Amino acid sequence: MKTPWKWLLLCSGLSLLPAAQAATDTKPLLAKQFKKTVGKCWVYTDGNDNDYCMSAGPSREVTIDGKTQLYALALGNAYDFANKQPNQSHADSGIAALYVYQKSSNGWQLIHRGKPDHIGAYGEAPRGKDWTFHQFGPKTYGYLATHSDMHHGYAGSHYAILSPWKQGVASSWIGAAYNSEGASENGKTYADLEATFYINTQAQPTAGMYPLVFKVRNNSNGKKQPVKTFTVPFNAKAGGYVAPKNYPLNNIDY
Repeated sequence: MKTPWKWLLLCSGLSLLPAAQAATDTKPLLAKQFKKTVGKCWVYTDGNDNDYCMSAGPSREVTIDGKTQLYALALGNAYDFANKQPNQSHADSGIAALYVYQKSSNGWQLIHRGKPDHIGAYGEAPRGKDWTFHQFGPKTYGYLATHSDMHHGYAGSHYAILSPWKQGVASSWIGAAYNSEGASENGKTYADLEATFYINTQAQPTAGMYPLVFKVRNNSNGKKQPVKTFTVPFNAKAGGYVAPKNYPLNNIDY
């Protein structure tokens, strides 16, 4: 069975900072990032011509080097505007995008523009309470959520991290859990893996980002194995956190 992602985070040692709204109303700022509005929706169309109803998500203000920055999420659900109804099939995902602004004498200036990223199932993105805010570098924060799903007895999840990088936003996906017991023919041969992590703020940053330390529990085939530890530094060339090749939750398919 899938393990609730909040349980994974609590066991990881990550502090669950509340995804509270910033004092600033982000709606007027985020509305400028989308070319079309229908009713209360900002319309986003992905590369496969799927439409999404976007709205303002969690936001937080932080002060870095004496300057105030605003981290604002835009979240969207799959939507059929022609028939005025949501698309809620299992195959449909939601959308999330991070935008970072900096306060100046002329108001808020966009300094990092995120590319909308697919996340979630049944046409819905994780909502406000599902996103937590963390410090990923000495001068960099970001949002964390978990994408999870299950198909044909294969259940899995990924940690999804959105953090500023150069002029854009890094989208890092790292395997969180995987279980294939529901697809096992004999009930004895199956995978059962869970990973928790913490941000190692005491380590030397790479490209301005702290490394992540993952601890992987493996109870595959009902046999408890020693917990293994993996360090995941930020990969500047890839523009995100990339797990090492021997990380057991790479390439999980669910």
